[in-house]
Amino acid sequence: KYGENIGTVKNFFYKLRSLKSMFEPSYIVFASDLSRARTFRRKLFSKYKAQRKPMDPDIGRQMEIISKLISLCGFPIYNSPEYEADDIIGMISKYGEENNYQVIIISSDRDLYQLLSDDVFVMSPKNNQLLDKSWLYNNYHLTPDQWVDIKILQGDRSDNIPGVPGIGEVS
Repeated sequence: KYGENIGTVKNFFYKLRSLKSMFEPSYIVFASDLSRARTFRRKLFSKYKAQRKPMDPDIGRQMEIISKLISLCGFPIYNSPEYEADDIIGMISKYGEENNYQVIIISSDRDLYQLLSDDVFVMSPKNNQLLDKSWLYNNYHLTPDQWVDIKILQGDRSDNIPGVPGIGEVS
């Protein structure tokens, strides 16, 4: 109505409706980042994610709208200045496992493969493929614990974390 772009907002809620219909979850929670600058990882390693470009202002504005709307819908949003959304997702996943819940994480972040277990699954929002620990083994010949090890050895260019020279996804 006011000429503002809300495509991301619209797509988010279409996807949420689709996922709710697909899984019929008992609970839905959201995790978000507050700041890259103050996280404990940045305090440990000042170059962590330092090369990342700032968020597009239009996307940032739409993410604020999404946050307000999901709160109004009654869904909890967890965030912290010291922890990233990934850390919060990890904590929620462990809580779910310890309390006999199945947890489905909706994310395209491959770092979350380390959380895969008998009760924790990852689904990429792009292709709706539900990944489990057997998928990880069949595709990478790794367990979730080994996924952590390989990420340490390889490093992570997108997070500006150096790995061991000569070790990458191919070698």
